[in-house]
Amino acid sequence: MQLTLFSPEIEKSLKWQAFLNTEIGRLYECIPFDELVAYFPKVSNQGKKSILGIRGGLGLQFLKSYLDLSDAKLIERLNTDWSLQLFCGVDFGLHTMIKDKDYVGRWRRWLARYLNIEELQGILMKNWQADLSDQKACLMDATCYESSVRYPTDAKLLWESCEWVFEKMFEICERAKLSKPRSKYKEQRSKYSIYARSRRKGHKKTRKIKKKLLYLLEKGLGQLTQILSKRDSKETLEPKFKSRLGIIYQVLEQQKEIYKDGKTAGKDRIISLSKPYLRPIVRGKETKRVEFGVKAHMFEIGGVCLIEHLSYNAFNESTRLKQTVGLQQLYTGKQVNMLGADKIYATRANRAWCKENEILTNFVPVGRPKKQSKKSVELVVRKALDKERSTVLEGSFGNHKLHYGLGRIRAKTAKTELLWIAFGVWTAAGMKIANIRKKKESPPVNSSLKAA
Repeated sequence: MQLTLFSPEIEKSLKWQAFLNTEIGRLYECIPFDELVAYFPKVSNQGKKSILGIRGGLGLQFLKSYLDLSDAKLIERLNTDWSLQLFCGVDFGLHTMIKDKDYVGRWRRWLARYLNIEELQGILMKNWQADLSDQKACLMDATCYESSVRYPTDAKLLWESCEWVFEKMFEICERAKLSKPRSKYKEQRSKYSIYARSRRKGHKKTRKIKKKLLYLLEKGLGQLTQILSKRDSKETLEPKFKSRLGIIYQVLEQQKEIYKDGKTAGKDRIISLSKPYLRPIVRGKETKRVEFGVKAHMFEIGGVCLIEHLSYNAFNESTRLKQTVGLQQLYTGKQVNMLGADKIYATRANRAWCKENEILTNFVPVGRPKKQSKKSVELVVRKALDKERSTVLEGSFGNHKLHYGLGRIRAKTAKTELLWIAFGVWTAAGMKIANIRKKKESPPVNSSLKAA
């Protein structure tokens, strides 16, 4: 029998104080949960009541980014770790456990329905504004948060389309007791397998396999259409089936155009059947020329990195300068007078706009270089802005990807990917605020004691 020295109220108080003294407790104090919960609509009372409310659902998203765990592993930790339970606003005790491994995913899908990044970020900024320094300086840059998807090639995409079409066709024939149509699916499967295993895939070999797969896919779609017309009219097709079939028809048309003209099929090119919303984002890096995911335009206030714009389509970040300055002024209520950005932002339109609004930038002046003293204000400010942007802002991108689960986004829909990214960025920002507040609370070390 275990003896208890304190009453339940004292134990709970001691437990709470111990929680607040941890790193995760300091992060908890930086998140305005009450305001965030009030933003979302109330959960319907119909059906089985959820163990965690909206507060807990939000807490799970922050914890997932903070711990960088899979959904199933996060639930395992939550069931056994009292500090994670307190973060979500509950205390399970000994007899309560969450057994649903998709519990985190279901909350992610529900929250993604009502996600408005600008408004939710505004709620966080109200709570954080007093802790931010240099609120009149705006630093901005773009990055790409990659989605968890296999590297796309035309041959892979065509084969995946063929595989899906013929497997579904065989399933329907078996269920409806229809004879399977003749095809060279098995023959092409073995040929594609040989091609996929080959170490050197030359242009001629790739073009040859693409031609065969295009013919096989077009024929398979025609056969599938005929079989669907023969089946029982009372049997309705699932929305997922219709959606995937429509995507494959688009893939066929795009790949035929690419094979014929050698073009890239424009900005709407599909690269994945499971994630048709993804587009190639050309980054021009030495190690990774193209990335597949969300292009994010970010800005920094006082060392805290925030989201300005997220898009699955590529865009020129220089066009987002005015909107970024406006968003920072909306959050802080202060006029921006310094701006740091990459060379791509230094267009004539942006230079003129910054000059009109009396914003000092780190852009290299147009024309012949003037002789300036190394101590001149403009030169000193320009170098400071350059250093801050290239170290703190760009460094935060690597921090997000290495430590907050944004290296590979494993969500399965367009909306949940955006929510995954948003909570990853906000968790990193929350930790930054927690560290700032901790430094403010800790008393300065006495110089005489330090010397002793």
